Amino acid sequence: MADYNEVQRQKVLGATFGHLAAKKDKQYRIKILFSESSYGSQGTSLIDTKLMNGLDDSPWLYDSILERLNKATKRKPGVYVINGIIKNYRIIGKAQRIAKL
Repeated sequence: MADYNEVQRQKVLGATFGHLAAKKDKQYRIKILFSESSYGSQGTSLIDTKLMNGLDDSPWLYDSILERLNKATKRKPGVYVINGIIKNYRIIGKAQRIAKL
């Protein structure tokens, strides 16, 4: 059974930000710029995003970006870019290191 607080949170998010939600099954282009710290406790930091094809920023998009960045395999310290697509809040694209730290 779903947690009551999470169900209520999703209702409030939908009522407040629903107009920003991506259309189901539509692909959008996205560019994500982030850094990987050389200090283990600092981890990954989101620097900027570029949204294309009419995709609006939303809490769901932010959650998807953080999930994608955090599930990646161990990366060397540096600045990275992902040029990819997002569909149904799943981001597909390979992280490429563009600068070393």
